[in-house]
Amino acid sequence: LMRWLRILGGTVGGFVVLAGALLAGLQTPPGKALVAAVVSSDDIKIEGVSGLLPVDLYVAKVEMRDKKGVWLSLRDAHVTWSFSSLFTGRVRVEQIVANQVEVLRPPEPTDEKTQKAATKTGINVPLGVDLDRLAVDDLHIGAALGGVDSHWKVAGSGLLTADGTPSRVKFEMTRSDGPTA
Repeated sequence: LMRWLRILGGTVGGFVVLAGALLAGLQTPPGKALVAAVVSSDDIKIEGVSGLLPVDLYVAKVEMRDKKGVWLSLRDAHVTWSFSSLFTGRVRVEQIVANQVEVLRPPEPTDEKTQKAATKTGINVPLGVDLDRLAVDDLHIGAALGGVDSHWKVAGSGLLTADGTPSRVKFEMTRSDGPTA
């Protein structure tokens, strides 16, 4: 029995050391460049990852693409969240902020399955999300979405629940380039 406990302890200890080494490697500039490269694809391009991964993440640029090109982009985004909150059933996100978000048009559907998923109503999340602060200095909504090209300043917070209890979301949007709405 003692032999098996030592083997189990050594195995668990080895995994902890490996996980720690991997996390430390992700904190280096090459590790962060690797994260951006792994997450990027034909549909999403991520550049300029920095901060303490994964809980205090800065991203210089994110672009969402489809067959017509970029339909959504973010610049200078920062996300801070609590890793330990994953074990509570509700992810605690301290902040999601961005200097600029551009939503130029709706994305093009890629296939019939995607189109069916896009027409579903309601939001299902596996864990609840408690968001303390959402801020966007310049939200650019393209004319293809809003009928008129517009720029907004956004602030908000919210709680999305996974257990069926009521969710709440509060957003304040102020138009910065024309009449308020």
